[in-house]
Amino acid sequence: LKSSTFRTVVKAKSTKQKATASNGKARTYTWYNTNKLLGSYKGAIGIKAGTASGSGPCLVFAATRNGKTVAGVI
Repeated sequence: LKSSTFRTVVKAKSTKQKATASNGKARTYTWYNTNKLLGSYKGAIGIKAGTASGSGPCLVFAATRNGKTVAGVI
């Protein structure tokens, strides 16, 4: 969480990136952050929401309030 680049990436609600598609042409891809804490929880930094076959639904989160940052995994 000390990296400003990391914080910028994980708190973004969406991002557009250019990459080469399978046909060899350049394409712009848009990814959306599914972390519902962003924009709904004051101080939310974000991080990652998702599902894995081994763990099921999970959330890695961080938030800063009153100068203190907490992080957790559910």
